[in-house]
Amino acid sequence: MYKQASKAKLRIAVIGVGLLSVEQLWSANVNDLINTEELLQEEVSKLEKTSRRATQVKSKDTEILKLKLAIVSDVLDTLVAEQEARKTAADVKKHNAEIDALIAKKQGEAREGLSIEELEKLRK
Repeated sequence: MYKQASKAKLRIAVIGVGLLSVEQLWSANVNDLINTEELLQEEVSKLEKTSRRATQVKSKDTEILKLKLAIVSDVLDTLVAEQEARKTAADVKKHNAEIDALIAKKQGEAREGLSIEELEKLRK
């Protein structure tokens, strides 16, 4: 799919941005890509609903639109998955930091209950 797009020097009209190459899609705003994906889906649906004769004439246009839609959808799916992975990693990091703080607190409380002799034995 990407090979086909690069051979055709495909440019995709991203709503709110303008024409972008496939490489530039990766840095586009997710909301702009969502709007573009919806528009491309509508355009593909319109072309597929035309008569048989019109479909034969527009088959190349339909193929290009479907390619654009597939690429935008793939880029969007990847970007959303990466966002979710980053959020999950941040949540895990926050959770682990809270657990580490509780462990440190419990260790401190445990040491407070030790006698002087036991504390002296813990010195390094």
